[in-house]
Amino acid sequence: MFGSIVNSFCRSSKAVWGRAKRGLFHGRSIVYGNNVSFSNKKTRTRWMPNVQPKYLYSHLLNLNIKFHITTHALRCIEKAGNLDRYLLYTKAKDIDSEIGLKIRKKLKDAYRLQTGEKFDRLVIPRLDHLRSTKD
Repeated sequence: MFGSIVNSFCRSSKAVWGRAKRGLFHGRSIVYGNNVSFSNKKTRTRWMPNVQPKYLYSHLLNLNIKFHITTHALRCIEKAGNLDRYLLYTKAKDIDSEIGLKIRKKLKDAYRLQTGEKFDRLVIPRLDHLRSTKD
């Protein structure tokens, strides 16, 4: 069901690794190349992305979610602020995974239920409830 969603949103020039569709890899994949010795003998090798199993907390869903996630994606989540902001504000082609887009859809539905408004990536949400009353 979500395969067609991923294919329609994630049209990029490179093929997506199957394992990356089931985790948050943020564009990282296997890199192929050669180890070249001093004698110029080439040995074929591949470098795998640094994937870690992590539980990340979603504030909108009030839930811990287990991901297989690269350290690059963890840094992107840290820069965005939290998992919810990363999934909602990052473009679908950068998320590039079935589980990421599936949870993004759940987050948008939860946002709509909590605020009564449709989520729009280009509109800055109201932060009145976060302001302190110190004057």
